[in-house]
Amino acid sequence: MKTTMYILSLTLMLTAGSTVAAELDGAKLYLDKTCASCHGDGGNKPIADNYPKIGGQSEKYLIEKLKAYKEGKVTGNQAAVMTPMANMLTTDEEIEAVSAYLAGVTCTPEE
Repeated sequence: MKTTMYILSLTLMLTAGSTVAAELDGAKLYLDKTCASCHGDGGNKPIADNYPKIGGQSEKYLIEKLKAYKEGKVTGNQAAVMTPMANMLTTDEEIEAVSAYLAGVTCTPEE
């Protein structure tokens, strides 16, 4: 009986974590973590010409870039701006949720 309860408890703990990750709202995180303040609505209206449009980028690319900033693997002017911003995404699940949201946004053509 103890073994059954242990396995049941362990199963519930493991599945609860993945449910939380699945429920993260990338669009809300994008706004709440102030990404939009520089990259604009949907990542397609940056406030400066030298800020990239990130809407419509590959999810894998966005995840890799955000993690690289967090891990200090990027240097220079971009890192000075982006490292503190990337650090606002405190978990891999948040990074993945924001990246999935941005990957699903249609990139607007240059005007």
